[in-house]
Amino acid sequence: VYCRFNNGIVYGYTPGRALSVPDMSNQHICLLIAEHMAVWHKVNISNEKESALFPNLRKWLKE
Repeated sequence: VYCRFNNGIVYGYTPGRALSVPDMSNQHICLLIAEHMAVWHKVNISNEKESALFPNLRKWLKE
């Protein structure tokens, strides 16, 4: 679920699986997770009252 409103929700599905314990110690997987987390943490949040969620989601989906 990306967002909830009084009259509905916005949702999507990303195929994948949960990480196993060995996955969490795999250096390659850890690097990929760190790279994706860095993208989320670099998001420039403006002081405007408009949501940046959907413009950012659209931009990321184009990449």
